[in-house]
Amino acid sequence: MNFNLFFTDEAVKKLSDIQTSNPNTYRKIIEMLGNLETDLRHPELETYRCQNLKGPQSQTLYETSTNGLDLGIFWYHPSGESNLVITDII
Repeated sequence: MNFNLFFTDEAVKKLSDIQTSNPNTYRKIIEMLGNLETDLRHPELETYRCQNLKGPQSQTLYETSTNGLDLGIFWYHPSGESNLVITDII
């Protein structure tokens, strides 16, 4: 299933900062986002449910990372939609 990715202002700012400061990391994040967009269970992705964090309407928040990258992408999936909202990149 393909998902549409939407980004909060915070996530856009972080992505822009990473693009400027570390192009190699930026490229890996773009690859991760592409994998999220097409397959949430892609073998290169490690996704965890955040126990103490919620989306703006109490949606379950997830963190996705990959081997060799010390950054995580935080996102949630609005109920009944084929969208993913990227909330932060840390």
